Amino acid sequence: MKKENKIGFLKRGCVSLCSTENDIVTVSIEGPAILGMAQMFHDTQSHYIRCNRDCEIVVIDTFNFIQLLTQKKLVVPCVYDNQPSYENVLSA
Repeated sequence: MKKENKIGFLKRGCVSLCSTENDIVTVSIEGPAILGMAQMFHDTQSHYIRCNRDCEIVVIDTFNFIQLLTQKKLVVPCVYDNQPSYENVLSA
């Protein structure tokens, strides 16, 4: 997903995130979960996804994902060193 600038929503199933460097499983994740957020603002791809059993994953473009989060007031756009970034809004 990183190479295509996408974020994934794991609706059901279980996936493992594996290191691209040595194929070691870093973490296993049960759905529902959002996949790829940690890599959104990094240039390199450090992990790939391996499905451990039947999975349903919905994929969305990173730009559209950020717009959706902003519209739902889940993040606030910020600018650091003239580079756009986002910080979480903690609200009840």
